[in-house]
Amino acid sequence: MSIDNARGLLECLSVQITKAVVSTIRLPTTYTLEVANTLTGTTVVVTKTDRDFKAFTDDLRRALRPGHACSSLCPWFYVAIRQKIPKRQLFFPSRRRSVVATHVKQYKELLDAVVAFVQLPQNWSCTVAVSHIPAVYLTFLLGNEKDVDPNMLASSKTRRSSIAGPRLSGQTRSESPSSPSSSWSSGSSGRLRTLNRKLSSEDSDCTVCSQPLVDVASEQDLDGFGGLSLLQCGHVFHDECILDALNKQLVCPTCGTPCQ
Repeated sequence: MSIDNARGLLECLSVQITKAVVSTIRLPTTYTLEVANTLTGTTVVVTKTDRDFKAFTDDLRRALRPGHACSSLCPWFYVAIRQKIPKRQLFFPSRRRSVVATHVKQYKELLDAVVAFVQLPQNWSCTVAVSHIPAVYLTFLLGNEKDVDPNMLASSKTRRSSIAGPRLSGQTRSESPSSPSSSWSSGSSGRLRTLNRKLSSEDSDCTVCSQPLVDVASEQDLDGFGGLSLLQCGHVFHDECILDALNKQLVCPTCGTPCQ
């Protein structure tokens, strides 16, 4: 599915969490999502659990490829996703009605935030924002595209024509949009060389925690993000360190360059 078609499809999809079912035995709470294509009137109903939503947010964060250089709001969105995960209740049971209602509200806000992020023109220059994120979103709601009614995939961009050759089609968990693909190989190599130069320099400590980074980044480190994040300004940090720092202020802790 092309970038324009994916973005157009998100415009046509309406998602509502219509019901939450709390089991009386030790089974997970289930959430019923009604996904409708407003252009064709086609509707599908899917059921998700808290674990499914947690996996969804994990997939989104991986797909954002922390540390990639862009001028969009990817760093902000990465932190925002983290805040959308419902906090574990220490004093109230997870099956309590008020807790489940809060989860429904937070999950709906998460779904809306993904669409808003993709539709924001400021993010259209970043392939991660307009390609990888929609793929994760559509996979979560509709599964493999080859198994979906074509009317569900129609949008104003496709003029209701058949959609062929999508990256989304036939993917499994291990072949999710967050996994490295051939379209990202050249960019990954460039980022690897940048990381190697930074980590081979004299200043190879994380300025947030003052602890050493790694000696040299490897291709395997890069594909798994290696616990490191490279900001657009060129400074490298431990993932957890920079996330905490960006959560407080969206600027580079080393040079003060805005991360927006």
